[in-house]
Amino acid sequence: MENVLLKLQQCKTLKQQADGLSAWQLDKKVKLADEAIDLSISAMEEMAHTLMQIQAKLGEQV
Repeated sequence: MENVLLKLQQCKTLKQQADGLSAWQLDKKVKLADEAIDLSISAMEEMAHTLMQIQAKLGEQV
């Protein structure tokens, strides 16, 4: 889960960087947004995988 938190923090940083750019730098804003989206999807996939592992372990204990 530490990796998920790191990815989410990176998403926040990318958003802050994109917010600091002007409209004239739209290409850079789009690139940063795309990176943030990729990171957030990766984080969600990792969280889903972790939840499935937890569910499997709980199922074994019941």
